[in-house]
Amino acid sequence: MTPRERTVHARNVVRKRIAMARGGYDRVFGIGATKTGTSSFGVAMERLGFRLLGWDAPLAEQYQRGELTRVLEAADEYDAFEDMPWGAGDLYVLLAERFPKARFVLTVRDSASWSKSHERHYSPGSPIPERFWIRDYADRREALVAEYEQRNAAIRELFADQPQRFLTIDVCGGEGWEKLCPFLGLRIPDAPFPVVNITPTPKAEPPASLDR
Repeated sequence: MTPRERTVHARNVVRKRIAMARGGYDRVFGIGATKTGTSSFGVAMERLGFRLLGWDAPLAEQYQRGELTRVLEAADEYDAFEDMPWGAGDLYVLLAERFPKARFVLTVRDSASWSKSHERHYSPGSPIPERFWIRDYADRREALVAEYEQRNAAIRELFADQPQRFLTIDVCGGEGWEKLCPFLGLRIPDAPFPVVNITPTPKAEPPASLDR
């Protein structure tokens, strides 16, 4: 960081701490599925002064094996989270119970767009580690979309009577600071909302959309 960047970051950390104290929350879990703009959300949280833990392959694998000790230890060490394992399965249920002061952000995107991006990301031949490939993706495409939609619905239902703890945001559809900052009790930055991992778009389709 440059001296100016360090000064800005320190100021944002102070503002974050004040907002968290006033709002009565102690951490923010991004619980959206992979390929819903989670990387952009993560960069946004860092710019707001949060200490972020993003995609973590060892933790994701431990979660998949049902080994939660280290996952929960990691949740104690940071104040913002995105991608896996935080956006996997029903981990959000345990997190909501274990961290009653936490807030939760569900990043979403329309199912058709999500399916295309998710398939590119997890199909054999993608640049992610081979152990994460979904080798029968073509056969499971419809089931994966249904699982994505059902999980989002279940999350909304869990937090239906806790609106102060929960935000849904469509980063891929263009939502950003104007939704996130009021939810966190923070001022809207002068800089544009971060946009990372842009998916190349075929000519006949809508404008480029966000990846992870």
